[in-house]
Order: sequence, then C-alpha cells, then structure tokens
Amino acid sequence: MGRILGQYVRQISAAKLCFPGEKICSPGPPGPRGLPGADGQKGMRGKRGPPGKRGRQGAPGHRGPAGPRGHKGVQGDPGVPGPPGPPAKPVSAPRVIVSPATVKTFENRTAILYCSASANPKARLTWFKDSYSGGRKRWTTDNRGKLEIRGVTYRDAGNYTCLAENVLGSSRGSATIIVTGSCCAIRLNILG
Repeated sequence: MGRILGQYVRQISAAKLCFPGEKICSPGPPGPRGLPGADGQKGMRGKRGPPGKRGRQGAPGHRGPAGPRGHKGVQGDPGVPGPPGPPAKPVSAPRVIVSPATVKTFENRTAILYCSASANPKARLTWFKDSYSGGRKRWTTDNRGKLEIRGVTYRDAGNYTCLAENVLGSSRGSATIIVTGSCCAIRLNILG
C-alpha cells in the first residue's frame, strides 16, 4: 500500500512541475536548511611555518626592590701564606755626619754644607749657627740636610751645627765656614 501511494505522489508532482511534451523537468524550490551534521574526524596537523622576523627590543623595565639578604655562607679555607717581607731595620738614635768639615770661600760667593743622619725612625734635621748675628734670610735648607748660604759676608763666617732628632734621641755635627776677602781672612775653629 505504501509503495503505491509513493508512486502516485511522484506522478502528481511530475505533472505539476514538468512542461508538457518535454522529458526534462525543471527543479523545484529548495527545501528548508537541514540541521548541521556531526563534526568530522580531526585532520592531520600541518607543517610548521617559518619563524617570523624578530621584533624590536622593548625598553628596560623598572628596577625592582632589593630582595632579602641571604644567610651568611660558610667560611672558606685559609689562603696560601705570602712570601716573607724584608727584614725590619733595627730602631736607632741618630748619628750625624756633616761635610765638608771646613768650607773656604770669598765674599759674595755661595757656601754649601751637607748633613746626613743614620736613624730609625728617620730623624728631623735642623741647621743653626753658633753666636748667630743675622743674615738668615739668605739661608736655603731642604729635608735632605743641605744648607746653602748665598752672597756670604764676613758675618757668615763661623761654626754651623746640624741637629738630628727622633723619638730615640738626638745628635749634633758641626762644620766651619771661612770667608776670605782681598786682604785678610776670618776663621772660626770647629766647636764640639
């Protein structure tokens, strides 16, 4: 029964939709859209594409706060001892040597005396003249014990003493300057 009914429906539809005298029928209007079908199986993953160009480096961020202080580490092994230093010089009081013992010069010339002292710690050297009578503005001294007197006069003749001092004591040494003019000479003997 159902089969006969289906054939009858197809005949009626064909008579209404087909043109008379032709074997080809025009298509009917589209039916309503059906429900979407179920998802198919997942396809295979494609090949990895080439890497893109590297972007520009961004600006540095703000410095974060300092972290908490870590625990004190274990003390390391002691290092290798260094080589021994030079032997220490023995401490000593000054011993003064003045040279030359006598300087002979003419008026208006330059007279030079030298004072050296062996001492540890290093000694401070000071020059002075016995029975000083002026003229010290023409003296020049340095820390190595040199005494230079420029433009000497007869008043510069005499005995000069070098005093060396450190924490262990002091020592003195003397020399004589003789100033000679055109007619005579004045000489003062070495003192002490």
